[in-house]
Amino acid sequence: MELKKTIKTLVLTALIAIGIITALYVSSDDIMAHENPFIRRFMQSSITKTAETDLKNYSFYFAGAGNGKIFLGNNQAPLQIVTLDSTLEKREQYTIQLDRDDLPFRSIQVKIVPPYFYVMDGTVPVIYKGNISDWKAKIIMNENHYFSKAVIIDSDVIAFRTQQFDSKENIIGIFTFKDSVKVKFADDILEKQIDGIFDTDGMLHYSKELERLIYLYYYRNQFIVTNDNLKVLYRGNTIDTTTRAKLKPIQIKNSGEMKLGAQPYTVNLKSTVSNNLLFVNSGLRGRFEDGQMWKKASVIDMYDIANNTYLSSFYLYNFDDYKMTDFLATKTDLYVIIGHHLQKFKFRQNLIHRISNTKSDNKAF
Repeated sequence: MELKKTIKTLVLTALIAIGIITALYVSSDDIMAHENPFIRRFMQSSITKTAETDLKNYSFYFAGAGNGKIFLGNNQAPLQIVTLDSTLEKREQYTIQLDRDDLPFRSIQVKIVPPYFYVMDGTVPVIYKGNISDWKAKIIMNENHYFSKAVIIDSDVIAFRTQQFDSKENIIGIFTFKDSVKVKFADDILEKQIDGIFDTDGMLHYSKELERLIYLYYYRNQFIVTNDNLKVLYRGNTIDTTTRAKLKPIQIKNSGEMKLGAQPYTVNLKSTVSNNLLFVNSGLRGRFEDGQMWKKASVIDMYDIANNTYLSSFYLYNFDDYKMTDFLATKTDLYVIIGHHLQKFKFRQNLIHRISNTKSDNKAF
């Protein structure tokens, strides 16, 4: 009898222990999904709002900045460009004229680095180039080089992301436009974890001052910094703890196409680069952060890519219940599109000093 009682006690104890371990595991998994064990340094005085304007439309995105102006593209009217001065008071609108407009466009994006602008559609694929003095563009590439992301390195050099022909995995390359189009690929930049497609999806930026290309993953806590020749200089990490992408890609039987079978666990939502600073709109809440605040604002983490360091974080508050959809950093200001409004924030002086003091001839790495 005593033996049976002892056995029952041991079994019950084991079951309770298993239950506790299971509960802790589920709880820790939930914490990891909603509140990661990292702590941000918030410095809300990093920015101060100085101007705002109503765009009257929800479909704008940042096409570029320069010459004291901000350039906006329009997803609903792809060849319409709106320019605003630094006060957001003077507004002008232009229509881009293409030397050939009979192509099967599906995903036009405009990139502007004064005095030049570029009209791109990687699904055609085609790239136009023109001067903002007359907004007329001519084709500089209309060959069988498809791409999904692109960023301007120089007036005749564009970095891009495409898929490898055989594996369909993402890869980074460079177009050079001189007498002819030359293409160079680097297969050691993006690192496959699951499928090489969704798990390497991300955002592509270029710092002209540092002469550095930056690629930030959507689904893991890593960004890659390369030089102009696509040589990897280092792999940095954002402050969260997601080292591996949490995705479930599935293949559609009829078409053979790949898609995500569940809502992706997005680590980095949006980003922008100014000189040596990388600004990341994070998708993950850190320890001790108020869940209600995350409903009211977007969190921006700042990194110094010249020194591979995390600096601090700040909030960008919603406007009329809308979260920001795009943002753009310059050397002194942060421009944010929220709903149909454009807001301008000035960086505090020590941030401006940190940006201004990083020269292209004094680069780390």
